[in-house]
Amino acid sequence: MPYGSKKQSGAFGDQGGFFEKPPPWTPRKTFYSPSGGLFKAISMIKQLVFLEFEDEAEAYLSVCQEDKIASGSTCIIPLSLPAQLILKNNNIPYQNTLAYFDKHAHARAMEQSEKWITLLESFTGMDELLLGETCFCIRPVINYLLWVSEIIVQAWETLQPGVLMGPQGRVPVNETNLKLTPQHRPLGFMIQDLASKKGIKYQCFNNHNREAEQELTFSAFSFSSPSIFLRVFARVLAGLIKTKKKRKHGPFVCITADGYGMGSAMKQMGDEIFYLSLDTEVKSPPIRRLLKLIYQLFQGAAIRVPVSAFKYDGREVIQKISELDQSLEKLLAKIEGEWRPRFEYKSLDLAPYIVWQLRSGIRYHLGEMLRLQAGVRSLLKKIKPDIVISPFSSGIFSAVGEECEKMSIPTVLITHGSHLPPRNRLEEIEQRRLTRNLMLAPHYQYTAAQTPWAEQHAAYFGQQERTLNTGPVLFARTNPLSGDLLRSNLGIPKDASVVVYAVAQRKRSSVRFLVYETEDEYLQDMIDLVNAVNQMENVYLVLKLHPSSEFSEADMRSFLPDSDRLLVLHREPFDQVLSASDVLVSYGSTTIEEAILNRIPVIQYDRWDHYCHLDAFDCNKGNPGDWGVDAVYYVSHAERLTRVLKHALDHAKEAAENDKLYKKHVFKPDQVHPLLYYIKSLRRPRTFL
Repeated sequence: MPYGSKKQSGAFGDQGGFFEKPPPWTPRKTFYSPSGGLFKAISMIKQLVFLEFEDEAEAYLSVCQEDKIASGSTCIIPLSLPAQLILKNNNIPYQNTLAYFDKHAHARAMEQSEKWITLLESFTGMDELLLGETCFCIRPVINYLLWVSEIIVQAWETLQPGVLMGPQGRVPVNETNLKLTPQHRPLGFMIQDLASKKGIKYQCFNNHNREAEQELTFSAFSFSSPSIFLRVFARVLAGLIKTKKKRKHGPFVCITADGYGMGSAMKQMGDEIFYLSLDTEVKSPPIRRLLKLIYQLFQGAAIRVPVSAFKYDGREVIQKISELDQSLEKLLAKIEGEWRPRFEYKSLDLAPYIVWQLRSGIRYHLGEMLRLQAGVRSLLKKIKPDIVISPFSSGIFSAVGEECEKMSIPTVLITHGSHLPPRNRLEEIEQRRLTRNLMLAPHYQYTAAQTPWAEQHAAYFGQQERTLNTGPVLFARTNPLSGDLLRSNLGIPKDASVVVYAVAQRKRSSVRFLVYETEDEYLQDMIDLVNAVNQMENVYLVLKLHPSSEFSEADMRSFLPDSDRLLVLHREPFDQVLSASDVLVSYGSTTIEEAILNRIPVIQYDRWDHYCHLDAFDCNKGNPGDWGVDAVYYVSHAERLTRVLKHALDHAKEAAENDKLYKKHVFKPDQVHPLLYYIKSLRRPRTFL
């Protein structure tokens, strides 16, 4: 297959990096009807309304007369799917955000976010671990603020309304959640700021959501040492662990969490190892649970050891938090003073919102992290594991790595994520930021490469010497029996083909640019897929939503074209869904590599021409009859999607039987060692690398 027929991975699908001058952009001045179709051309917009939450949409409808909304002089832009659903159910026309946040906005916002994070990293008055965690936590908040700024400013410039209207702004100070919550509502303040800067009228409507309006009570840190019972329990537990460790000839492994199948990966090693996991919940566990843990340990079962049961020096923690407060206030003074002009974007002053989140939720998170770190330090000293393995590396898990580093305990990261070598500047920004708190976190000694792409990722960032080539450890594995059972339960005929769409839905608390889609982009992908499958015979489409999705099947269907071969799944484990699939469609996700490892064809659908996750056969080019067979296909044209789906389904068996197609995606047997080999080797002189 000629190289020119391949779509190379990377943002914008090119290898030349970020564009020098974005091409002229002509906004689409169109309304979208509740059914998703074209509503009417905008001739003259007098009032531009922004909404984000359901209660805001309901409040706006309650204060406006229906004929005023439908007159054509008002444009409503809801920033979230739940708010869109309220308008849709009330037959109120609205525009989504697609016309105001395109790939160039993605790029601008990512570049600005990187500048601000780099500026924060230049602060020298904070502990390195805490500063790194601060930057990691504030980045999604910064991204959200930039996303909103792009939309409201671009919409104002495009539509030139006489009045800007939005909900009441609300940013609580006494928040204990490090992520954006429904109580964080800066949108109204930002619209008011924009109206003031542009010299136009601003109107605010109040929403009467009790949850949003309640005064949040700040939860103070608890610094007292564990109770006498907990201290006794900790001693007994540590003694039992030491006894069991002596009886076992294999390594004693401590895993920081059971997440993403880490516990299952340990169980597969059977009696070759003795392992336990950490329970990093802040609250002290009840007595009944502690007694159950001791019983389980006697029975030989793996247990989760509560970190909070182990004694620590409360005075030392108080001192550390006092130092944290002092350094954090110095950082905030910089943002509010010397650096404040640098935190303006499109004339909007975003510094106050960043300061509020740092002073409340993130400050609380860092304090609890210090408390847990003290418990982890005590626990590790008592149980003395041979090796610590973690699927995570942010928050307390980063602190675990630091404590192990101090105690010379070998550590290994095995993250459930897609780690790729970046191909241009924009992708390099996102990969570097993510990998600092994932695969290549600085306080872990080694990191597992589950695919050749992950090995190349580590090499790109100069960390290849830390890499252990394990092959898949945490990735999903298919089971034909499980797949057949799910098909039967869903009522899918045995002779039908199944296309699965799976991608991570990025909400306001986890906004990332370019390599991830916005909610409106994500929804449009699903609309295109339903339309494509509706043109095929005996093909079913399964939309695998994230378990945390707030949408019911009925809600999601209300956004999508009608189809009697559409299934919407929430709770079903992904390995079962993948087992039932014949083709996987995604934009960019770990699910792509999981499908490839199970030799299920993948279609990367990038309607926006933003980003190609992996090297793939480019189906935008040539005639369908001339397309080659590959493990991965790429398409960005909706009108070609049906043909690409048919091509992938028709050649699925041929592709699965062709080992050459998988060479760059999957390690050869002689390129890897099982995880158990590395665990055992770490107890001996390290000559295995």
